Parts: sequence; structure tokens; C-alpha cells
Amino acid sequence: MSAINKIRNPHARAAWLAGLGLLLGGSLAGVAGAQEPAKAQSQVEAQQQVPYKSSIQVPYDSTAKRERREAHKRHAAGGQAEAARYQKLARITPDQARTAALAKVPGTAKTVRLVNDEGNLVYGVRVTTSAGKRWVKVDAGNGNVLQVKEGRTH
Repeated sequence: MSAINKIRNPHARAAWLAGLGLLLGGSLAGVAGAQEPAKAQSQVEAQQQVPYKSSIQVPYDSTAKRERREAHKRHAAGGQAEAARYQKLARITPDQARTAALAKVPGTAKTVRLVNDEGNLVYGVRVTTSAGKRWVKVDAGNGNVLQVKEGRTH
């Protein structure tokens, strides 16, 4: 018979278990506190995910995102191969994406870029308006505008 089963008083049993927990290096508050970072991490991940789902889903590797940004900055040829592969999957043209974006956000379309946005194949259209820059995400499959965000001013 174990030592815990020999303790009949429930209060004494709880005190014994709490003491055992402290002896092993933890506490009830410590256990609850250890769960908080995991909750916070999952909330951050949920906030970082895109708030939409496009009609064309493509594989997405979040660890390669930084590498793609660096390649884009260097204008590497590898980015062109990826863009060509995505263009074969897209069902609308860049001009159709530009038209859809300008119908939603009147202005001047500066750039139209086909991108893999966390597994969603979308056209990112930068539109300059009298109120500033806007980034418009257009579904590369059906031409629906999925998101409009304020652009950076740099």
C-alpha cells in the first residue's frame, strides 16, 4: 500500500501532495504559470495567420519565408522560378487581379505580385490612393478581393 493511500484525512492528503510537489521543484502556481507561455505562444501564432483562405492552396514552409525575403532583396533567379510555378496554378491574370483590386480600392496600381501567403496563392496589389498606400490581396483562383491593408509609408 502506498504512503498516500495510508493518509485518510483529505486535508492531510492534500498537504502531503503539495509538499511532495514542492519537494520535486514545482508548485501549484508554477504549474499554472508554466502553461501560460504555451497559451501566449498559440495566441501569437493565431494572430500571425492570415485571416482568409484562398481558393488555391499551395504548400507553405514558414521556415523558408525569411530566405525568400532575402532572395527577393537580392533579386535572385530562384524567386523567378517559384513565380513561374505559381503562375501555372493561377486561374486569373495579373491584369485581372489589378482590375479587381482597383474596383475595391480606387487609385493607381503600382505593383502586382503573385505570392504564396502562408499557403494561400494570392496576388498582392499595391495601390496608391489619395489617402496613402494600400495592399490588396486578390484570390488568384477566382479574383475575389480577400483583404485590404494600409501600406507602409517608406
